Formats: sequence, structure tokens, C-alpha cells
Amino acid sequence: MHKALLNISLFLSCAGSLVAQTVSYRFINFSAKDGLLDKVVYNATQDRRGYMWFGTATGLYRYDGHRFRYFRSPIDKAGSNISNILQGILCDSSGHLWLGSFTTLQWYDPLKNRFWQPDLNKPENKKFASSYFYNFSEGKYIWCSTARNYVYRFNKQDSTLLSLAPGYPAGASTTSLYTIEKGNYLYDVHPEGIYQFELSGRFTRFVAHLPADISNAQYSPANNTLSLCSYENGLLTFTPGQDTSITTAYPANKLLKGNYLYSAAAADNGVTYVGATGLFILDRQGETLLNSYELKNENEFSFGAAKKVVNIFTDRERNRWFCSHNGLSMMPWQNDQVKTMLLKDEVTGFITEAFGVYQDPGTSNLLLINTTSRGLQYADLTNWKVSTIPNPSASDQLKKRITALVNTPDKKIFASDDQNFFIYNPSTRTLAPYSLTDQYGKPIRQIGRNLYDRNGTVFISTYNNGFYTWDYPGGKLLHHNKWEVLNTSSDTKDNQMAPCIADSKGNIWFTGSNGIYEYRQADKKYYQHVPPGSDDLPTI
Repeated sequence: MHKALLNISLFLSCAGSLVAQTVSYRFINFSAKDGLLDKVVYNATQDRRGYMWFGTATGLYRYDGHRFRYFRSPIDKAGSNISNILQGILCDSSGHLWLGSFTTLQWYDPLKNRFWQPDLNKPENKKFASSYFYNFSEGKYIWCSTARNYVYRFNKQDSTLLSLAPGYPAGASTTSLYTIEKGNYLYDVHPEGIYQFELSGRFTRFVAHLPADISNAQYSPANNTLSLCSYENGLLTFTPGQDTSITTAYPANKLLKGNYLYSAAAADNGVTYVGATGLFILDRQGETLLNSYELKNENEFSFGAAKKVVNIFTDRERNRWFCSHNGLSMMPWQNDQVKTMLLKDEVTGFITEAFGVYQDPGTSNLLLINTTSRGLQYADLTNWKVSTIPNPSASDQLKKRITALVNTPDKKIFASDDQNFFIYNPSTRTLAPYSLTDQYGKPIRQIGRNLYDRNGTVFISTYNNGFYTWDYPGGKLLHHNKWEVLNTSSDTKDNQMAPCIADSKGNIWFTGSNGIYEYRQADKKYYQHVPPGSDDLPTI
């Protein structure tokens, strides 16, 4: 088909902090059918070979891309085992897994299938191993966040262990939620704020957050930002090495402040994912809610992990994993190929719906036919903005929208509203009235789908008014009724024939309400094809 209609989708977003359900994302959900027997999934990591590992309420699982496998440690002991609440998990730079449960710490080598743990006969190791681990992070050192004993530093060079507990100021909570090593400092997130340490373990400063309701944090290397979740104060932000205080991200977004937040991740494409009792996906400014997901089993691609989303992990393939108290969901990397653009008429303020996308000749920008703008919408992909090319004819605001475009063999573009026909000037980005009448002297109107053949004839559909053939080189427009071209005595109420495709022989194929139609160039005749038992085919 000789059309410049692009095979892409534009997703609409609406302004305002409480608008949702505008960009559709697809998810893959995992459960017992895949071998994942536990619904409470706390954390995720990925090893050198690409396997995904998950800490759950009953221990360790591995996902190989097909099935989940449960790993039980042979060194587990009563009251000290990882086959328990395994909340902390990390694959370090050596390829070993750090596994921190409520009751112990173990390491695992996936290549050798070997578990081991600190020597628990040493009092300092026993205290360390029973600290109730929340998280692990890695930089020059391995940092272990605990609920009971602040933070431990593990030196990878000599395997020594250092407790940072003595350095905390009076009144500091023992609960370290998350740590990130940045430059020469460690930033340790607690419910009441952020404690900064030199890598040697010397405390340097405290950045307070009151009330003390931080629930979790996650660092984004792309923009050097710590996203801090809170129970009652929405999403917070802090830039290590720059900020002197914790600030509220997206202060205008009341929706975030109205929910308990448990996890957050800022993606490289500027989208922010926020886990709560459900999932919020926000645009670059955080003012537009691209979508929100609650626990709904609408279909197999809906979001299943929608109960206390406690961790968001992005793997090397850029798939995004959502760990929750109601299972595990994954957003495939292909969702990141989706970009959003607010389709809004800048004068009327109307949010519009594009139902046709064409390429602006000579550019990579787009022309959008739509529902409610003042004319033809123009999407400039260099600055990712939408403007409206005004309709110069229609007086009624609601009839100014451009509902169809026609491509011609010489790459010109013509446009139509419900009553008028225009030619598009790409150099000035304007529409001008264009006189085009049929054999009866009637103007072309209410046009729809169209294409042109190798002879330069443009076939143009109308809404239940037959179709037009425009001999573009000769400048002659003919209107055709369905019953006339088929030589039938059909009910004149059915006059729908929509050109769809030109085949390799140059024949034109149409769809209609009671069959498929073919125009054969060799004998210049129209034929109807009705599949056996099918008398109600769609026209689009």
C-alpha cells in the first residue's frame, strides 16, 4: 500500500496529578505455574550468567528464563537459615550471592553450587549474622544494611568486617534501609533521614527528614539521585554530593502523598516507577500519571504484583522486575520503547485523540488526524512537542478538526474535515482550501482511508457514501456507488467500500459490510468475494 501511514502508536497522557489510565503497559506475571511457590517476593538480583535470583518469605529462587527453581541451603540450621525470610540479596562483582535473612547471613557461589557463612563461633560474627538484613550494596566495599545493628562494611580485599554503629549520633535509629557509596562517601538511609560517612567509617553529617517516615530508597546512576519513599509525605529526593536537604519530588502530585510508598525507581527514559499498594508510573515532570495499576486480573498481561510493591529491579536486558507481597511481575524491555506525548490543542486546551498518524514529507515529524483540535495536529519529534495547524475554513469550533489525509503520487498531502478539502504546505505548515469536485459538480467530503495505484489514481473511501477515484495526473474526480460498480441491485443503504491495499499486480482490494472487493486493472472491473458462511465482515 502506497501510504505514508506509519506503523506506530502514540499514547496519550493527560495533564494533572490525578489523571490516570492513559498509557498501556504490558506485564508478565509469575506464580506456582512457573515454579514460584511463594507469593511474597522481597528483592531481586542478577548473576554473571544472566540468571535472576529472588529473595522470598521462604528462601531463595532462581529464574532461568523458563522456570523457577528453589534452592535450599545444606548448611541451614534451626533458628539460623536462609530458607526463611530472605529479604536481602545481592550478586557482587565476584559473582557470589549475598543472602541476608531475618536469622543469618550466607554466601552462595552459583558456579560451584556452594553455600558458606561467617564463623558463628566468633561473637562479632554471630552478632553480625543475626542483624536482620534489609539490603546490600557494592562500591569499593560491600555495605550491609540491617534493622538491628545499623550498617556493616565488608572489605573485599581482606574480608574484614567493620561496624559503623559507634559513629552514629545519639538518637539515630538502628534501622538502615538502604546504602549507596558515591565518591568518597557512604550515604545511609534511615527512616529519619540520611547519615553520611567517610568510607573509613567516620561519621560526617546527618540530613534530617521529619516526620521519620522514610520506608525505602533507590539510587539512580543516570541522574545521580536517591529516590526516597515515605509513608505520608510522598516521594522524596536527594542528590548525593550536592544537596544539603531532602526535598519533596513532584510536590504538586497529591496522589503520591495520599498513599504509603514502598519503592521507587527512575528509569533512563525519564519515567518514574513508584511502588505502593499498586504501581504508579509518572512522566518526566511527575505531574502526569501515565498509568496506575491495582490488583486486577483483567488479562494475562495485567499487573499482578499489586500489593505492597517493595522492590523494583532493572536487569541487564532492561527488563523491570516488581517484587511485592502478592507475587512477582516483570515489565519487558520493549515497554521502554514507548514514548508519551500529550496531545493537547494549545489554544482550546482540549485533549485530543489521534486516530491516524502520517509522516510530514521530508521530515521525521508527524501529522495527526484527531477528534477535537482546531485542525491538523503536528508532532515535532525533535523537541517532543505538539502544535495545531489551524483549519482555515470551518466556523464551528467542533468541526475544525482534520479527520483525514490523502497522500498523492508526487508526495503532496491533502486534508479534509467533515465538509472541506485542503492542501497542506509543508514549508509554512499551513492548510489552504482546495477545490475538488466530482462528475456531478459536488465537492469531495467525509473522506477516510485512501491509497494510490501505480497509474497515479487515488482511491478514497467515504463514510457509507461509496468511494472516489481521483485521476491525479489528469485532475479528474469520480464518485462511485457500491451498487453501480458491482452492477447489483443491492440495498442502497449499504454503500460502504473502503480501499485497503494495492497488490503486486496493481489490483485494488476493498473491504465492506458483506464481502471483500477487488478492482482488476487488466479488465477495469470490480468483483465481489464473499467467503462461505460469512456475510458480515468488518469494513476496517
